[in-house]
Amino acid sequence: MDVSSKVLVVGGTVSLFYGFLLGFPLTAARMKAPAASRHLVTAHLSAIIQGATLLALSSVMTFSDLPDDIETAAAVLLLAGAVLFVAGAVTNWRQDI
Repeated sequence: MDVSSKVLVVGGTVSLFYGFLLGFPLTAARMKAPAASRHLVTAHLSAIIQGATLLALSSVMTFSDLPDDIETAAAVLLLAGAVLFVAGAVTNWRQDI
């Protein structure tokens, strides 16, 4: 397994775990009201979906003919984008926007 695949596997696993953890405040919010904050729902779903996408991409990286440095840079950029998206949704939820 090359570096880019390892980056995607670790990032995908952490993203899935964080998405599952966000399910607890989502459940607590839904117990009090029929609908939860849209930003909390967005953070929860995006963390889970992006985690699964990163894990799927890690298995596809073996078919890439690009140089290892470009693959690693692409994996890091994909992971950074996923982290920033989820962090933005969590920040909006915590600030009650």
